[in-house]
Amino acid sequence: MPRSPQELYTRLLSSLRGYPLWTPEPSHELLMRRRDGFRIGDVGVVTDDGGFDVLFNICLPQDHSFHHPHGVPEGFTYIDESGLDIRTIPNAERRGGVISIPSVTRVETSESWGEGTQRHGSNALSYRFILSSDEGALLILPEGAERRDLLDEGVFLEQASKHGAKWYNYAVNRRHRIINHDSLYLLTGLSKTRSWSVATFDHDFGNRPAMPAHFKHIGGDITASSYGWETARPLDWRVGPHYDHGIPDQTVFVRGFKIAIRKGLLGTRWISVEADVPSTRHNPVQSPVLSPALGYSILSQG
Repeated sequence: MPRSPQELYTRLLSSLRGYPLWTPEPSHELLMRRRDGFRIGDVGVVTDDGGFDVLFNICLPQDHSFHHPHGVPEGFTYIDESGLDIRTIPNAERRGGVISIPSVTRVETSESWGEGTQRHGSNALSYRFILSSDEGALLILPEGAERRDLLDEGVFLEQASKHGAKWYNYAVNRRHRIINHDSLYLLTGLSKTRSWSVATFDHDFGNRPAMPAHFKHIGGDITASSYGWETARPLDWRVGPHYDHGIPDQTVFVRGFKIAIRKGLLGTRWISVEADVPSTRHNPVQSPVLSPALGYSILSQG
């Protein structure tokens, strides 16, 4: 069965950097509510297209405008972010960096100046790669990426353990999300950038030689329209964003706690909170999806 680009991408590039998002850009609806995209404290679900669906944020008060009109889970208690210990590394990923599997070889990198190639004082970048395996994944960061991480994670761990069941009830019964038993994710860290390109390839080329691929600037100032790929090999790729807000609001990696519903003997259920990568709704190795009909309004913690 053919794998989707996002499934291949996340499997191959998941690492200590976190869970890689095939769709790093926040939705239009989220940007209408806040300009900086995803944040530490967001609780949500990884979407089928490799993005992140934010349901609420535990670092914002119940009456904050971000929580309108859907409200917050029952028993919601917010954590004041000003009291948290958050570490920010502005240049965690260097400008022009490439994150890929070992079989993707970068053979040339060049920079150029000229009309239409500058974006706030930056050169236009060009890369040539050799793709030498049956499958692969790449992330290109023309402007690098910053990294933000919550250091006192125990505060979030305690909150998720205490309220996780109610968070699930909120997601399923009030927000009507159809999700797996371990799909809910609390963000404790993010890697964010202003521009990116993601790419995967997944075709058996048999005894054919390794194939070249060229990622280059083709004109313009907004990343989505100014960069493109050239290769004879079938390649799934995306470039973004389609706008420029002048801030790093594109999230290429997320880190956090996976909140899962576990079932024990005699039908008892409890909440498990793990520092792990999230699951997606249609992940075939997970248990059946949850729905309001399953009656999870009576979930217990133990």
